[in-house]
Amino acid sequence: MATRVKLQPEKQSSHHYQKKIV
Repeated sequence: MATRVKLQPEKQSSHHYQKKIV
């Protein structure tokens, strides 16, 4: 999970991804 967020350079995009993963 953390790797996916780290792969995402955009912070806004990672935030959205994290919410979807949760």
